[in-house]
Order: sequence, then C-alpha cells, then structure tokens
Amino acid sequence: MSLIILLLCTLLGVSLTTAATIERAVSSDVLPSICYNDFGCFSPRPGFKVLPQSPEKINTQFFLYTRKQSSQAQLISSSNLGSFDHTKQIKLIIHGFTDKASSSWVINMTKELLKLEDMNVITVDWSGGNQFPYGQAAANTVIVAAVVRQLLQVMISTGAQPQQMHLIGHSLGAHISSYVGRDLPNLGRISGLDPAGPDFYVSQVPDRLDPSDALFVDVIHTDGAPQIHSGFGHLEPLGHVDFYPNGGSAQPTCGSNTGVILLQSAWSLISTFNVGNAADTLACNHMSAVFYYTDSINTPSPAFAYPCSDYKSFEQGLCTSCGSSSDRCQRTGYHASISKTLGTLYLMTLHGVKPPHFGFNFKVILESDMNDNAQQTRGIIKVKFDEQNEDTLLFDQNTLFKRGSINSKTILVANKPTAMEKINISFKKSLGSTLGIGLAGQWNIRSVTMLDMQSHMSYRFCPTSNSPMIKSGSNLTYKLC
Repeated sequence: MSLIILLLCTLLGVSLTTAATIERAVSSDVLPSICYNDFGCFSPRPGFKVLPQSPEKINTQFFLYTRKQSSQAQLISSSNLGSFDHTKQIKLIIHGFTDKASSSWVINMTKELLKLEDMNVITVDWSGGNQFPYGQAAANTVIVAAVVRQLLQVMISTGAQPQQMHLIGHSLGAHISSYVGRDLPNLGRISGLDPAGPDFYVSQVPDRLDPSDALFVDVIHTDGAPQIHSGFGHLEPLGHVDFYPNGGSAQPTCGSNTGVILLQSAWSLISTFNVGNAADTLACNHMSAVFYYTDSINTPSPAFAYPCSDYKSFEQGLCTSCGSSSDRCQRTGYHASISKTLGTLYLMTLHGVKPPHFGFNFKVILESDMNDNAQQTRGIIKVKFDEQNEDTLLFDQNTLFKRGSINSKTILVANKPTAMEKINISFKKSLGSTLGIGLAGQWNIRSVTMLDMQSHMSYRFCPTSNSPMIKSGSNLTYKLC
C-alpha cells in the first residue's frame, strides 16, 4: 500500500505528508473550516482533506497590460487599479500548477490579445500557492478565486460590466475561473484551457468548471483522460462548447501517449527524484491547449471544429458539413461564440511544434480501380497540392486498399491551395508483420475527390498518365477530370 501511495504522490506531485492524509481520508473526520478576513470561511475540498492556505501565503498578484503599456506591466490591486479603463474589454489570464504569470506563454498570449484589440489584459500570479504538493495547490484555488473576485467587484464599482469580463484559465486556472464565476453573476466568459483533471474527477459540479459559471464557457481539451494516471487534463465536457483537438488526449507533436510516459517517469522519479525534468516531459499535451488558444487569436485560418459522434468518425471524413452559413461549426479558441453550434466538437491541428497550428480541412475520397488484377495492398498514400504545401498524409501504413474500394479521410493543410487544378499522389507499400506477402507492390488509383470543407466545393482528379499504376516509392500527377 505504501508503495502505491508513493507512486500516486509522484504522479500528482503530492508530498508524503499529504499522502498520509489521502490514505486516511476514508476514515478521518472532516476537517474544520478555516476563515480569512474579507474572504469568508472555507472547508476542505472533496477528494483531498486539505485546507487552503492564507491569502498572505499565496500572495496573488495582478499585472495590467494595455496597448500603451504593452511591454511593461503595471502592478495593480483591489485598492489601486492603476490605468485600468472600465470602458474597454477585460481579459484575465490565470496560470495553473507550478506556473507563473511571467511564463512565456502568458506573455505571448497577452501580446496576441493586444495585437487584436486595445483592452485591459490582466495576468494573475498565484505562484506563492501553486507549488508541490499538488493537493495543497488544488485547495488553494478557492482563495485565489476569492481574491480575483474581489478585484473584479471593485472594477464593477467603477463602471465596468461583468459581461465584458473574460477569464482565460489553464489547468487549475480553469477551475479558479469557475469559482470566480460561481459567485459573480453575469460573468461574460470563461475559457478553460485543458482544465486540471487530478482531484477534480471526484468533485461534484459546483467544485469544477461547468456551464453555469459564466454566460459562455468554452473549453479546449488536449490531455484528457478518464483516469488521473493517464492525463493531466479533464476529458469530460465542461462547457457550453468543448473542443477536442486531435481527439483531446494526445497531441501530434508530443510523441508517445502521456499515460505511458507518466508511469515510466514515475518509477524514474522514485529512484532519481528528478521531478522538474519529468514535469517538462509530461506537460507537452497539457500545455498544447494554451498554444492552440494563443494561435487562435489572430490566425488567418478559420480554425473550424466540427460536430461529430467521435474523433475517429471525424478522421474518416464522416462529419464534414458546417451548414450553408457555417453555423454548425465553431471557430476554435478565442473566436468561439455562444451563437454557434454548442456541445462537443472535433478538429485537427498541424504537426509543427510552432504556429501555425490551424489550417484548412479537406475530405479526400480515394477510389481504387475495379479492373486491376491486383486484389489488395496496404501502404502509405500522400497528397501534395502545390508548392505552398508539404506532402500531406492521406492514409497510413495500416490502411488496407482493395480492388474497387472507396476510402475516405479528413485532412488538414497549412495553406489553402491557390488553384485546384492538379495534385500529386505518392504511394509506398507497407511491409507489415507479414513482410507484405499477398500485397500488391503497385496500385491503380482511379480517381481522387477533394471536398473543401469550408467552401463545400468538390474537385475530382484523374490520372494523366496512360499507365496510371503507381509503383511503391513513386508518385503520379492527377488533373481535374
């Protein structure tokens, strides 16, 4: 049992002292509430029997940025609002566990917001209360929320409207935003960026982000998992609209599945105690949400997300329509709207580590020739539109093609092709576990249809060669039929 608790603590960043508290939680009496002047009384959160620390210990700070003061932040408080302008939009950026307001992603998001519009951007620093153990940091979120709420109430007293307030929270910061909205009527919007999962799966709805916390709650899931040992984020829908890039669990630039790495790193931590390096390795999926959101602020692409039953169906090209006025889809991230389709939405992102993360979606329908002697093959097929775009993977090495079969796939390209007149298709036979026995080393693709999922324009391409057979390792040009 002790080893299991040690592993659990390593995974969540919980100290051995807190571990003992967790182990006794089932049988221990409920801890008394604790009260702090100006902020009221607080009870232990469900799941962890830990009381929040004092506002003085957490030392929540606020830094105001405007277009006039875009490079030099102004320290403000509920007693001194500085150059805050109540006539402009109000954005608060709230970081999560072991993070801080001076982190590069916070600064970059601030710059993108001010590039878009002159507004009040306030970064919230609660690094005095978000360190290890994780359970204590999670408990401290209610205190941070109380301090944030006090600031916003002072702003309202100067003429600001709660509807113009927008809280953007990552990880634990998303749940802080939730607590703020719970006791601040008519809060305009909360954007939850991969809201923290650990310690919040056992919570009741009032103790985590939900649609009642603001007039509009939008959420991006990038490291969601049904259990805490598999991801740092929350997999379940939490807002009016929930975006699931690449399925919401594993991001294409983050390598192996987080859950596997997490377990392996946990055992490494036990022997080396190298907590910091492991945290950097494990945070890739979890941090992707903030990068996607930042890129969404000024992206030239529509960054559409689509309603679908699940991500696999979306990948297979079964969910491609946004409706005649695009109202069935949402723009992912900052430009999401309460007036568009709500619920669970899926999208793909580009595979580059740096922006752009968003592109343009096409549904591809590949029709294999019926008259070819070859019965079947398995292999990688890629498409290249023009010089603006790199080769895009259509089908991976596990895709089976049969004579006369029709295969469909949703793809994403970085740049919208300037002219849909021709495409280039490449094929590479997959060896597989049977070394490709029984699989054709060349394949006849009769036609390729490309559906622009934004404009709904369809283009059908046919081979230009009199010998349309594509040998493994080669490519063939297709023009409009």
